[in-house]
Amino acid sequence: SDLLKGRFYVTFADGKRSSLLRQYQLCSSGLDETAFLGRAMAMCAADVRTACGQLPAAMRDALAEVRGRVARDELPLLSLLQTEPLKLQSSHLSFQEYFAARAICEEGTRLSGAPLWQWPAGWANALAFGAEMGEPFAKGLKRAAGVEADFLDLTGKLGGDPPTVMRVVALFSTVSTSLNLQNNFIRDEGAVAIAEALQGNAVLTSLDVGGNSLTEEAALGIVRVERQRNKLTSLALENCGIGPTGAAEVAEYVSGSGVLKNLDVRRNEISGDAAQQLATAVLASPSLELFGSVPLKDLRENTLDKLDLRQKGLSRCGKSVGVPEALVLAKLVEGSVVLATLNLRFNTIGDEGAAAIGKALEVNAVMITLDISDNDIGDEGAKALASALRVNGVLTSLDVGFNSLTEEAALGIIRVERQRNKLTSLGLAGCIIGPTGAAEIAEYVSGSEVLKSLDLYGNNIRAEGAAAIAEALRGNGVLTNLDIEINDIGPGGAEAIAEALQGNEVLKSLNLWDNSIGDEGAKALASALRVNEV
Repeated sequence: SDLLKGRFYVTFADGKRSSLLRQYQLCSSGLDETAFLGRAMAMCAADVRTACGQLPAAMRDALAEVRGRVARDELPLLSLLQTEPLKLQSSHLSFQEYFAARAICEEGTRLSGAPLWQWPAGWANALAFGAEMGEPFAKGLKRAAGVEADFLDLTGKLGGDPPTVMRVVALFSTVSTSLNLQNNFIRDEGAVAIAEALQGNAVLTSLDVGGNSLTEEAALGIVRVERQRNKLTSLALENCGIGPTGAAEVAEYVSGSGVLKNLDVRRNEISGDAAQQLATAVLASPSLELFGSVPLKDLRENTLDKLDLRQKGLSRCGKSVGVPEALVLAKLVEGSVVLATLNLRFNTIGDEGAAAIGKALEVNAVMITLDISDNDIGDEGAKALASALRVNGVLTSLDVGFNSLTEEAALGIIRVERQRNKLTSLGLAGCIIGPTGAAEIAEYVSGSEVLKSLDLYGNNIRAEGAAAIAEALRGNGVLTNLDIEINDIGPGGAEAIAEALQGNEVLKSLNLWDNSIGDEGAKALASALRVNEV
């Protein structure tokens, strides 16, 4: 431009532009960028060698190692051009990351920022360097993170770049005895990294990868490595997509392990022959002490008179007993001479588990209380329990509520118990019992001389069923607790119950919540309570 009048701008490689320069301020070496850098390096080579010679011995050794790696073309972010004389292209980051890895190996190094298990991808190359440095780096990494114990609980804590974080986890596994990785959305690639880390690892004895996003094949990859390694005393594979085929492979692993004490495969899809195969392997294991939430050792040694395995909370994230656990538990209950109370509420034992428990009750002579409510039990499981009651003479409390029973299946238990006459407490909540079934239950109540508590919550007995129950209350002298919440008994049913209360002198607790009894039903009950003093 005429306006510039012999002045020029220079645009540099990074996009920046100089101020206006006159022609005499400009000159060129005649070299391209690579040649120019080569000449610059040659000019300062002697000074660099002198400076390197004055470095501490450890630093000189490190530089020699870098030179060796470069010569073998093994240094990330460095490209080897020729060995002698050494020529390469590099990024300053590779040196920075290498020396960062070296620093982590040293005592006293502490890392700021995000926790190691939430590192971004920018740490990947430093970890690659460190992995080749071996145990000193792994110990330094753990030390730099402020982890002093031999166990590391990372439940729900992993974040950052998954491949980078799994490399951190792999390194930690080489210097920790226990590693908990529950609920971290680890996928199959992460499971592969864990399996690879186990190979040649002589330190780790406890591993939990439950509640992640693993497929069956990924979970079995860990099992296969461990079958060869045989070091873990505790392995948790909860909710890992394991089905019948995977369960058979886990059973083989259990059979071959002489060190495994704790195995958790809860919340998988294991049933049928596979569940039986796994249960058989567990029961035959000389080392296992805990299977899921089932305390094998304590049950074998007959040290428990009560066992509470109910799952706590609406989220179903506590204890969970499925079919394999139920099969194992049932076999141990058969031989127990002290276990008097067993609570399995809110689990998933299904018909298979219920049948196994029923079979155990046929020979068990000490259990008096059993709660298997809300366990996905259907009619077949109920039939097995009814069959067990025919020969069991000790059980006095049974709750089978909130399962998938039909009215007929629930009444099957009632019919057996009418002949047996041993239960003091019976739970039949949510069993789809209607007016006809309620009438049969009323006959049972009238004839029982021992039943003290009856739970019919959430059925559909209506006014007719309530009237039948009320008639039973007139002549019953032992029932003290009755729950008929949510049964649509209406005002008529409430009035029938109220009339029976006027002559009943033993019932102490009555729950009629959510039954649409209306003002008339409420008035009738209020009037009855003026007379009833118990």
